[in-house]
Amino acid sequence: MSRTIYCLMAFAVLSCTVLSCTPLKDAPDDAQPTGDFDAKMEELRVRFNLTSIAAVVVKGGAVVVSDAWGTANVDANQAADSATLYSLASCSKPFVGLALAVLLEENPDIDLDDDINALLDWDAPVTHPQFADTPLTLRHLVEHRSGIVADSDADYDTYPKPDPDQSLSAFLQSVLSTDSAWLSTGPGAAYEYSNLGVALAALIIEEVSGEDFRDFTKSRLFDPIGMADTRWFFGDLSASQQARHAIPYDDEGFAYEIYGFNDYPSGLLRSTADDMGKFLIMLTNQGANALSTSSVSAFENTPLLIEAEIDGPTRAFDHSGSEAGVSTYFTYGNDGVGFAWMINTDVAEADDDALFAALTALLRAEAER
Repeated sequence: MSRTIYCLMAFAVLSCTVLSCTPLKDAPDDAQPTGDFDAKMEELRVRFNLTSIAAVVVKGGAVVVSDAWGTANVDANQAADSATLYSLASCSKPFVGLALAVLLEENPDIDLDDDINALLDWDAPVTHPQFADTPLTLRHLVEHRSGIVADSDADYDTYPKPDPDQSLSAFLQSVLSTDSAWLSTGPGAAYEYSNLGVALAALIIEEVSGEDFRDFTKSRLFDPIGMADTRWFFGDLSASQQARHAIPYDDEGFAYEIYGFNDYPSGLLRSTADDMGKFLIMLTNQGANALSTSSVSAFENTPLLIEAEIDGPTRAFDHSGSEAGVSTYFTYGNDGVGFAWMINTDVAEADDDALFAALTALLRAEAER
């Protein structure tokens, strides 16, 4: 099971009016779908044999919808709702990119084109074994041009349960010291999506800041945005939050265990529809009341681990994710509209495109209703 993005880019035509930085609005208590929308979401859930879907839609700085359909935990007969925690899979990566934007703002002497070995406190430098004289930079990591392979060993059966069993530094030093961790192309030469490269970018944030990456993202991102239910490790959740965590299922209804992996920044973040709504409101408001406009601009304009479609004044961003028993997506644009969904079931490959198209159309239509 790979954590490689499946890159479903289906942006609608966006307004050409750039959204100004307006204050964030509180989500209304009754941010629930209309009966017709609710029925259509349930119809999609049943049609595609999904255990549950959670979704959130924002527009103009407010939540339009935040809800879920189906079951978070079949054995416990626990219905999913907007406070159910789901793994985000590769939708975790933009949080690494945004954290990197914050780090660079806090440390203006650091540049994306710096050799990462000037930032890492390792006994042996990180170098491509076939291109030892070619510096590896932060830009290479965030552009997926590092020359590092996608994964070390991404089979579900090898995953530690429920959280990583090595530190990020120990894991990466061990993996990157082997020739098998490197492609035949050198840093900067070719695009190759790399979970390990994203994890290395997160480790650089950890080493430069002197803070554990989980603590850095909590203090710089999750707390300011108000994402109280968003955490990287299952063990970092309270007992009540753990009880709200969706169980991942395969496409025949078999329950996976809650799992982790050692390159966790590449895809292990856990969040809720309610928290993702706060995240999307922050982004559509260019960081208002949470992050600086300059950090959000750097995140989007570089871009930093976010898929970007920029055509003059029209701007749209998205990311998708797929993991064992997990399918996720979020998008937003400068029309002020954003939406996300999280699914706790393997989606059959033959259904990917149809499900993506149906959910995109339905959620955007609800935003524009």
